[in-house]
Amino acid sequence: MSVKYDIEFTINSWDEFCERIKVMSELPNGLGSHGLFLFRGQENKDWCLSTSIQRKFREYSIYFVSEAIEYEKNAEKYFLEKARIYIPEMNKEVVYWDRLSRWEFMQHYGAGSRLLDWTRSPYIALYFACFGDEKADGVIFRLSAGKLQNRQTGKHKKSAGSSSYYEYFKKELEKSLKGKPYERLIEIIADPFPTKRMVQQFAEFTVTTDLLEPHDILINESGNFGDLKLRKPIIRFIIPEDKKQEYLIKLETMGIKKETVYPILDGTKILSRDHELIEKISYKPIK
Repeated sequence: MSVKYDIEFTINSWDEFCERIKVMSELPNGLGSHGLFLFRGQENKDWCLSTSIQRKFREYSIYFVSEAIEYEKNAEKYFLEKARIYIPEMNKEVVYWDRLSRWEFMQHYGAGSRLLDWTRSPYIALYFACFGDEKADGVIFRLSAGKLQNRQTGKHKKSAGSSSYYEYFKKELEKSLKGKPYERLIEIIADPFPTKRMVQQFAEFTVTTDLLEPHDILINESGNFGDLKLRKPIIRFIIPEDKKQEYLIKLETMGIKKETVYPILDGTKILSRDHELIEKISYKPIK
């Protein structure tokens, strides 16, 4: 399912990019730790906002929710068995028992999860939009976090009752994991136990109750109130393929490069030995 965007710009020069950032930064709380906007860069503008585990579903031809949930549970179980040996943070009781925290650590160490990475830094997003495929236009998604959360809260206020939207989201998430009927919801979460990579990338995440649906579809649905269609809370900046190297050079002068965006991860090399096994076991029942 393709998504149409209300607003889309092409960034044809470094100065134009910097000017757009300047405009955003001059808004009240526009950028920063509690900013209005989150950003995500992707090397190909034709890609939807799919999570790493959704890409695995396509690879393994998994199209049914029940099958996808089984894959997710098996991947999580195997990761916990291995990660608790190699990663000290996983031995903290609160991390071990909190589902969203577990998914964050799985995402961090490359095991894949239903979380989608975002950053509070437009420069980090530009790096990801430029790094990789040199023969395709890249893209930066700019998400109005406050607008998304306000719409989700307003849209589901009646269903949530006295609970906060976050608590309501978690209840619906548990329903989806148990195979019960659930609301299609999306939520933004920050990292309660930030790792070095999360800090370096100014990371936040979106997470959904619908394991198979790309996040851009659920984000855009947030503006639908019956027959009322509000402007979507997300816009795109297209990065022309012939500008990618120029922008990467500019970013490197700012200290944004592979070595700083991807700091060395403790335990990663050990876990990577089991990565292929994770892929094999995740799709099969674990006794």
